[in-house]
Amino acid sequence: ADPSGVASRGASNASKDTRAEVLGDLRSAEKRRLADLDLEGEREIRGERVAEMSGNLAPLVDRLGRLLADLAPHLSRLKEEGTMPDLEDADAAADATDAAGTGSGTGTGTNASDAASSGGRPP
Repeated sequence: ADPSGVASRGASNASKDTRAEVLGDLRSAEKRRLADLDLEGEREIRGERVAEMSGNLAPLVDRLGRLLADLAPHLSRLKEEGTMPDLEDADAAADATDAAGTGSGTGTGTNASDAASSGGRPP
């Protein structure tokens, strides 16, 4: 047996292993590059969806803020009074306001109890 032939075959096998390893590394790098491209596309799409959803959510948050701002003085008044308001007195006051024509309603003379008895709809 020729010792130089064995050595050259060993070097050849090592060379093939190295080549396979390099090719494997190149394939992995290419897959990562393609995955990064997909992620960039997904990020772009995700960014567009977030922008669209933010546009839909902004008016709702604005309305919620206005509702809370309108509710705050009423809650403060309830805290100062320390008791629950009498709903019958509130209905009587609403009737008096509607009868005087100074209510903030539609001008039809309806009050909260009428709306409640009709399912929340004006007659």
